Order: sequence, then C-alpha cells, then structure tokens
Amino acid sequence: MKPQGSFQADRGVFFALLVLALCSCATRPYYRDGRDEGFGDVSFSDEEILQKIILVGDGGDSGGFRPVARHLATIIDERSFLVYLGDNTYVHDDLSAPESRSARTLLAQIEVGDAGAGVLFVPGNHDWEEAGGFALSHPMSLDALMDQEKFLVSHGAEFLPPAGSPGPSVRLVGGVKIIVLDTQWWLLPDDVRTAYPGMTEATVLRDLDRELQTGEPVKIVVAHHPLETHGKHGGYFPWYTHLLPPVLGSLYVLARNLGVTDQDISSEMNRHLVGSLERAMSAHPPLIVAAGHEHALQVLSGETANFVLVSGGGSKAGEVSFGERTLFSDGRRGFMVLYLLTGNRVALRAFSVDQEGQCLGPSYSRWLSGTLTSSFSADLPSSGSLPMNPGE
Repeated sequence: MKPQGSFQADRGVFFALLVLALCSCATRPYYRDGRDEGFGDVSFSDEEILQKIILVGDGGDSGGFRPVARHLATIIDERSFLVYLGDNTYVHDDLSAPESRSARTLLAQIEVGDAGAGVLFVPGNHDWEEAGGFALSHPMSLDALMDQEKFLVSHGAEFLPPAGSPGPSVRLVGGVKIIVLDTQWWLLPDDVRTAYPGMTEATVLRDLDRELQTGEPVKIVVAHHPLETHGKHGGYFPWYTHLLPPVLGSLYVLARNLGVTDQDISSEMNRHLVGSLERAMSAHPPLIVAAGHEHALQVLSGETANFVLVSGGGSKAGEVSFGERTLFSDGRRGFMVLYLLTGNRVALRAFSVDQEGQCLGPSYSRWLSGTLTSSFSADLPSSGSLPMNPGE
C-alpha cells in the first residue's frame, strides 16, 4: 500500500497534467484543403460591396460579446444588416428594471448597429426560458419571449418571427431574401405553443417551400438550431470530458449522445426538426441555411442548401470537430459576413476572435456565388419586411 502522502502527490500530478492538457487543447481551426484554401482569390475592393449581411449567434453573454463587438464595429457601416441568430441573452430578469442585466446585454448588441446598420434578432432556446430549472432543462415561457420582443422593438431593432410563431417571416435586404424561422417552436411542449393555436407543422413547411420558390435570386434561411454541427450539440466532446470527473464524465457524454436534451441533434425531436426542414427545402434549395446554437464557427457543404453556416461564437467559445461535409470549423468566438458584390458575386468571410480578444482579419473566405442562376442589383430596395401571417 502506498503511503498517504505518495497518493496525494500522485493525485496532484494527475490534476496538474489535466490542467495543462485543458490549457493546451484549444480547438485549432480545421480547413478541409489546408489553411490557404479559398484565400488566394477572394479579394474585392470596398467600392465593390453593395451589401453586408453579418451573422452573429449566441451573443447573450455580455462579457464574452464585448471583444466580438469591438471587431464588428470595424466592419459595420450603412450597407450592413446585422442578424443575431438567437440566444440573445442568457440572463432572465425583469427587462424593465433599472439594473436589468438582460437589458444591458440586449442593448449592447443593438448599439453595435448604431453606424447605420439594420438589426434583426432571431429567437433561440434561451430566449424562451424563464428563471429556474437547471442547465439542460429550463422551463419555457411565451411571456419571456414576448417581453424580449417588446423590449427589442421599443429600442429600434426587429424581432422575427413574431413571438410565439414558428414563421416563416421574410426580410428583404437588397437582393437577398432572408427567410426567418423560430426552430425552438418544434421543440416546445404542446402546452407552451399558445400564441398561434391554429399553426401546424404542415402549414409552416408549406409556407417555407412557397417562399423558396419566389422572389430574390439569393435566398438565405436563418434560424437558431443548425441542420448539422460537429460540436457538443452534434455529439462531439473532447477526450478530457470523460475525466471531469472520471466515469461520471463518460456517463454525461453517453447521455448527450443518446438524446437526453432536445437541444442536441441526437434527440428524437431535434432529428425530426432537421428532417422536416430538409424535406421542405429539397425541391428549391436556398443558397445558405445559417444558424447559431453551437458555440463555434462552421462552414459545411449542404445537401438541401448549397452551404450550411453555423455562426454561434458571438460570446462564447466551444470545442468543435469536423465531418464529411465540413469545409471549415473553428471553436473560437467570432462571426461571419456575407458580401453582396457588383457583378452578381457573393463572398463569405469568417472572423475569429482569439482568447486575448484579438481578431487578425478573416480566418476563412470563399466565393458562394457559383450556384446563382439569376442576378441581383443594387437598384433593388435596400430593405423591406414581409412577416408572414401564421396559418395563412
């Protein structure tokens, strides 16, 4: 038997090594074809930019959002339209209270657009939550979502779809048709779906198909939950998760992969959500389906969309891996920008923010316009809103 002091020393060494491993395991960016893939020829001048659509997900942690906001401010101008992809706040308190933390968090995101940009908020699962519960099971409340909508609209931002509706709602931005969904609606218990009792999944999917058939040549579907992800919500956990603590860590990973929470793609409800949307979009695929939810940046080649974007690093970093269709992934905080350019070109840039809050230019770039079949024009109206009538 080892002396007690020797056991404590061994345990101290183990935890020291574990801490060292955790510090050295920051996710490195993944590039399918190497670091320089797509960077060499994705260049354009500022004069060629007609519109910027900026995608930021999961910006609801005010401290983590601050360095991201600094870099957003260097990009945003009057040609910009800022889309927050849900989980707009992780704090649930009275938005009307003078010391409301959630109010300060939402206002910080609105103020980034003060340079003349339009600002649209999309609901995420945390935006439906009321206080209480635990990490994987917060009670959902339509009142909480409606309070957030009212607050954001009163401060000059947009909120789509209207609180309680799954959508689709439509926002026109230049030559782009942004189709907005509240994917949390699919994951709600029936007794919470009270705002539009006549709304059915079939109606939503019919309207989504209709919107994809008509209108602007560039169509983007935005929501909170991704069609595909290779982070924790997609079942990926780094090896050290099994050691935090041993055995229990492994049981936690197993439970997440067996669908213990509807927020993971492994769950039956989430798989139904993904399958329903993919079937609805298969006949008329959009250029992009963009989402947040996973605290990472991911670009994937899609099956029922030309590209699947996951831009959920607005205020938190996360661990992320890659899959068969992954073109780029990065577990750092950051955001993505779509550039509509002269000559009917569309370009994508992803911007990553490191642990020190520094952003040294785009971490990934590529052209997206090879699949366009018709043109868009700077002469089109710069914006317009077409919220759908639920059940129409």
